[in-house]
Amino acid sequence: MSRMATLSRPGGAVLIADCFRSAHCKGGQRSRTAGSKHGLVLKYSALEKFDLTLVQQENITDAVAPLIDIGQALFNVTGKGVVRVDAEVSARKPVLRWITARFMRLVAGERRLFWRRERLCEQKRVPAAFCHYNRYMVPRLRVPQMRR
Repeated sequence: MSRMATLSRPGGAVLIADCFRSAHCKGGQRSRTAGSKHGLVLKYSALEKFDLTLVQQENITDAVAPLIDIGQALFNVTGKGVVRVDAEVSARKPVLRWITARFMRLVAGERRLFWRRERLCEQKRVPAAFCHYNRYMVPRLRVPQMRR
């Protein structure tokens, strides 16, 4: 935000499109949902620090939600390819596959690998869940006429 405030002309406006967690999102969920990791209140609390004023904001969550299906379909196609390559390597080079899998667990960790498998192979990212757990907002901010 500091960079944005310095690059904007005095008295100008800035639009930001970003996805924020809704009040429904609770920490510690085993499954990740589509969207941002930060809450709306946390982000907007920084406006005062940079002397920006929230003029207007538009919630476009319902308009962008159908894109979740497209993104998930792309990940599922990629996931099918990864599963197929993994099966081939397992059949032809089991030792190499074991070494690679062990290395990935050490480097990435079980939790991250779980999320990757879920993202690539399952259908948990759906528009309804996106709308429930997120708010895709477009705030319009005003830059002060005079800089401090």
